[in-house]
Amino acid sequence: MPDANLPVVDCWRIDLDAPRPSESDHWIAASEHARAERFRFEHLQRRYRATRAGLRALLARQLHVSPADVRFVRSPRGKPSLDPAHQSPLHFNLTHSEHVAWVALGPQELGIDLEVLGREVKMLDSLVHRVTRPHEAQLLLAMPDSLRELAFLLMWTRKESTLKAWGEGISGMGSLNTLDSQLPDVETLTTFLQRHHPDRLDPATAVHQPASPRQPGDFSGHEYHGPHPIPPALLTDHPEAHQLPQVLIHYPDVRLPTAEGERPPLYATTLDLGSELVTVSSPTPFRARIHRFSY
Repeated sequence: MPDANLPVVDCWRIDLDAPRPSESDHWIAASEHARAERFRFEHLQRRYRATRAGLRALLARQLHVSPADVRFVRSPRGKPSLDPAHQSPLHFNLTHSEHVAWVALGPQELGIDLEVLGREVKMLDSLVHRVTRPHEAQLLLAMPDSLRELAFLLMWTRKESTLKAWGEGISGMGSLNTLDSQLPDVETLTTFLQRHHPDRLDPATAVHQPASPRQPGDFSGHEYHGPHPIPPALLTDHPEAHQLPQVLIHYPDVRLPTAEGERPPLYATTLDLGSELVTVSSPTPFRARIHRFSY
């Protein structure tokens, strides 16, 4: 069990297609509305506004101000943070993909990255060579075809959340190949992904295991303990685990070093929710807690 004194990072899942209060458009700054208008399609404009409204609502609750009064500043590299005028130690980070956004809130620097599963990663083999270290590329290309994309996205979220925790951008993706995602060997990673994503099993080797009876709201969390390092993860056979009001996730710490040691290693945990992979990174150990956002 992790130290109960570790700081808690609260991870909030926002459904960007869910109804939101009509007044929430008035919370959003003119610059945010202008950016929304640059999206070509109406549903992308709507989702961008929903992302900004949800973020402002979450921060406003912590700051005890109205969502419209939340103010932001950006670092020289573009990472947003709360305006010092709020006099708050709160840190946050935001990620979004498709119809989902996640916000991480905590007392330390944070990075969070989301990948929604089930959509094709275009030119996967080319991406592997551009954003991985040689041993990572070798591992990914040795994965079974049905699992290679999933393994790549797991690696990607760990790397991008690391860069975001440091406050750095992807810089044309070149910087991703300086990071080591600490993935295990092919056999271990294959077993891990097949166990928790049975729909990815090769039909020739799939073994049907009847699901255990579950009650609405049940949740089971697990930790992997084995001879090889494994990405720490929230593992659940409850497909709607992210809809529970609160789930405290316990996980083994894994530190993500850089290739050259130019930056301090980070602690990371991956939330594996079946249809989504979310990785949270921070310079200090933490416990993660997930919530479903509502206005």
